[in-house]
Amino acid sequence: MCRGSHGRQDGNVQRETVAVDWQVVRTEPTGDDIRPAVLGRLLTLGGRRMEATLGRVLRDHGLTPNAWWVLTELHGAGTGPALPLGRWAQRGGLPASSVTVAADLLVQRELVRCWRESGNRRVVLAEITDSGRRLVDRIRDELDAATADVHALFTVRERRILAELLTRVVPCDADAA
Repeated sequence: MCRGSHGRQDGNVQRETVAVDWQVVRTEPTGDDIRPAVLGRLLTLGGRRMEATLGRVLRDHGLTPNAWWVLTELHGAGTGPALPLGRWAQRGGLPASSVTVAADLLVQRELVRCWRESGNRRVVLAEITDSGRRLVDRIRDELDAATADVHALFTVRERRILAELLTRVVPCDADAA
């Protein structure tokens, strides 16, 4: 958990130190800005914290992070036209083989239905089942509870701003791929 940050003058050089729970991330001389490497480190540490919680909840349900990605993407797609698994892989920045393995797990658990496109047998289409929708809703509730401490660190306004800022990090072509 970030405890705050403070600046320190070393001669004429401004240095910034950011306290992060058990670890202090020291920045290089920056002036008013934070170095890209330090910002990247903070994003990585924040991601690891969230991934640990996500992984624990998903393991309790017998899912992998990749399977969760596919399942939530299909859930979010609603009842629109089915998309090929390769498209879901591109959107998530995942190897196609990882999405195929995840889809196989989800099909085996009857959370997703997959079929081959009639005009092109190489293309596999997928849609979420009602059981899959119910599981996504249940897991999302559990994730909300499991990450409530992080959520509580920010006001509603700060969470919106953080979401907008982090959205910039996601490749803008992910949905167009």
